Amino acid sequence: MVEKKKLFCVSYHKTGTSSAHQLFLQNGISSCHSPAVVDGNRYEAMVAKILSDKAGVVRVLQPVIEKYDAHFDIPWAGIYHELLDMRDDAVFLYIDRDADSWWNSLAAHWSLSVMPRVLRPYEVLQYSHVLPADKRLVRSADEALFKDCFARHREQVHRIIPADRLITLRLDDQDVAARLSDAAGLTVSGCIPHANRRKSKSFRLARNLYSLLRNAYRFGWSY
Repeated sequence: MVEKKKLFCVSYHKTGTSSAHQLFLQNGISSCHSPAVVDGNRYEAMVAKILSDKAGVVRVLQPVIEKYDAHFDIPWAGIYHELLDMRDDAVFLYIDRDADSWWNSLAAHWSLSVMPRVLRPYEVLQYSHVLPADKRLVRSADEALFKDCFARHREQVHRIIPADRLITLRLDDQDVAARLSDAAGLTVSGCIPHANRRKSKSFRLARNLYSLLRNAYRFGWSY
């Protein structure tokens, strides 16, 4: 029996993080997806003030880390170096995806054909290893830049995280549940569901306009 570990997904958003999160929930495993607000605490707002202090970010998120066994989506891809050093009980999941399909999904999710995206603090943190430090606004013209970031992040993850602490898979792999169970000491069964089906273009645009205003209210523009 493998000792139970804390699992952190370090692949980028729009790689299937919501689907993997749902698989864990279906198996009765405590799992958190993008901990902006947990138990009334506005963790993303706290983190926005200390983005350059990644060890400090891990310390701020410590209550969230202890509360859940599995952690998905932003911001974990940006702080895996610190998690490696600070958490001996951490294992890491990388969900692979073709860069072109990843960018197409991200661009549609952010409505980049209609409006630019102002990165949230967690998104700034996620891309911090590969994007310029002052990059906050994303446009459709940034396709080549973000595909390069995607490739560099994949390479860095596999070079830096020891093989015995890293699980790499694709959503359509047949042995996903068994490999997750073996690596993380958690009992996982079943197939990964398709949890985040694409909404209509008008729905996504309305959601992104709302997110822009909400995020400006929550975090301001100075992070």
